[in-house]
Amino acid sequence: MFCSKCGFQNDEGTAFCQKCGNNLKNTGESTQKGIDNPKKSITRSSNPVISTVKEIASSPLFVTAIALFSIALFFDLISLIAGKYGIFGYIESLADKFGLGYETSELFSVARGFSSAISFIGMIPAIIITIGMWMIFASAIDRKNDSMKTSGFTMIKVISIIRLIFICALLLIIEIIFIFAMIQSSKNYSTLNDISSTASSIGSAGIGVLIALNMLTGVGFVIVILYYAKIIGIIDTVKKTIFTSHANDKISSFVAILTFISAGFTFISVFFGGGLLSILSTLCSVASMICFGILIFKYKNAMSFHLKDITNNL
Repeated sequence: MFCSKCGFQNDEGTAFCQKCGNNLKNTGESTQKGIDNPKKSITRSSNPVISTVKEIASSPLFVTAIALFSIALFFDLISLIAGKYGIFGYIESLADKFGLGYETSELFSVARGFSSAISFIGMIPAIIITIGMWMIFASAIDRKNDSMKTSGFTMIKVISIIRLIFICALLLIIEIIFIFAMIQSSKNYSTLNDISSTASSIGSAGIGVLIALNMLTGVGFVIVILYYAKIIGIIDTVKKTIFTSHANDKISSFVAILTFISAGFTFISVFFGGGLLSILSTLCSVASMICFGILIFKYKNAMSFHLKDITNNL
């Protein structure tokens, strides 16, 4: 039996095409007809797996998620350009109270400009991710083609890889600093041990605090590293599904759960002050993270359904 979508010759009685995964249940073309002229037996029909990916990537939930993410980024940009809150604004307000506003204004204008430039550079990855997500949406709403472009996924993957490398490098630097700190602390501890037992106890407690802080920091970094590694894995899985048209539910729930946890901590940060734009940006980010977490579970469940359907029809 020839597949009505790609023309691949399958064994008689096969439920799904072995090449593209197309449902062969309703294929009415005979094997002989396919042999005579395979192209004539092909009728265009959407692959159920690709259709599911497109439906999720063009769903109101996905649009809401990327819209909120974009709005949060917009508020951040406006705050960066026109916002007066932050460390420089706080120091300037103190300088004004002590009559030093004029003397410090030029210094802080230069510092603010430098800080703004660094902050804008730091926002470039988020801007690229935003563009990538809108590209995914644009490809998903294109119903004329059975296939789906993956350029948006690739952009997000590249940024995730860069962030992962940066985090790993930062962790390495922190560990090097910790090693030097421990060496210095050990030397100081030896000196304190010669002075008195009380001083020795204090030095020992200080070393213990350093070790505890390093362990907590290490655990935090490992969680973040796993998070980005899993995100990259999810992107690869989705891209493979699009290329092969075969359902794959190997999507990490860890990313969704950690996204919900991050949303909770981000929401708590609202109560620690900041300007109106900062608060609006934080709230949009929280809502966006919740939407993305839900989307991960929806995608995983949809792919699991397709795999069960294939199993039941074998």
